[in-house]
Amino acid sequence: SLLGKTAGFRFFGQRYTPDSEILGKLVFPEIGTNPGGERRFMPSGLDVAASFRCEAALDIVNENGFVQYHGYEQTLNDMQEMVDNYTTDDWHATLYMCWLHSLKLLAAPRGNGYPDFMQTDRWSRCTLSTFLASWAMLRHDTILYAKQSYTAMAGCAPGFGEPVPSAGFVEPVPEVYAELRATLQMARRALEYYDIYDESLTQRFSNAESLLETLQSIAERELAGELLSTEDADFLKGFAGYLEGSIVLGDVTTEGLETSLIADVHTDQNSSSVLEVASGNLDNCVVVYRRADGVVEAAIGPVLSYYQFSHPMNDRLTDEAWREILLSDPPPRPDWTDSYICE
Repeated sequence: SLLGKTAGFRFFGQRYTPDSEILGKLVFPEIGTNPGGERRFMPSGLDVAASFRCEAALDIVNENGFVQYHGYEQTLNDMQEMVDNYTTDDWHATLYMCWLHSLKLLAAPRGNGYPDFMQTDRWSRCTLSTFLASWAMLRHDTILYAKQSYTAMAGCAPGFGEPVPSAGFVEPVPEVYAELRATLQMARRALEYYDIYDESLTQRFSNAESLLETLQSIAERELAGELLSTEDADFLKGFAGYLEGSIVLGDVTTEGLETSLIADVHTDQNSSSVLEVASGNLDNCVVVYRRADGVVEAAIGPVLSYYQFSHPMNDRLTDEAWREILLSDPPPRPDWTDSYICE
């Protein structure tokens, strides 16, 4: 019935995205009531992460009682199977899908061969927060083009101080860096194909691809148990400058460097509200790891923060309004972040 009410011809209509399908399938009327007779009108970003088989998200989905809603578990299984069946060509069909694939790789479980901290539940939940914050940024950047889901009407914290000097450390996820590099290359080819590639972009693309290639190389050698070279250490010491040089060229403004972005991704007509998902200010993350020579060191670096909350649909938040809220009265972070955040 919902399909019949929304069917129609749309010139340059919004695009299908798998995450929107996931959000739309895991709410009423696709999902029934829980033992208390409650209907699930509003989805969660956790539904997307769980459909991508993120273990931390699956644990939280069970802890929070999502699976108590009739049909939720089976539909979640269906969504997981849908994601599992995507081919390499599917994942690289659009830049949007490439971004989602990078997140899927990021959320993969880390077993033997990875640093001890990456095998902990705390790190898994920190990675889940990064997954969802990056996904919120993706939805923000495509809010006009990605079809939003609807519910049918029913009948690590800042303030850790200065880091200890060391050779440096890269989160050893080489497959993620490789996928991000492939995404950049795909973007460049698309711009060239449609004859909208500006030669002024050449240096920016080249710098970013070189940066990711170096990160991938360092990550691979870390996993192989090799000590970082002097060249690696010099690169990591100057990483902030290299990163800024890869992005801030030409007419890029500081607005493009903001991490606090917001997007409404689902509308519930029953409560006249939307689900807002957002990335906030950067957190400082401290990890302890063992180098190849047995020396134990602590490393500090920035990680994304994630928020989600319901908000009146007649007052969909802009980035500027969201930043004011962050400064004046920020909403609570998801309770599952308590396991790794220190105030």
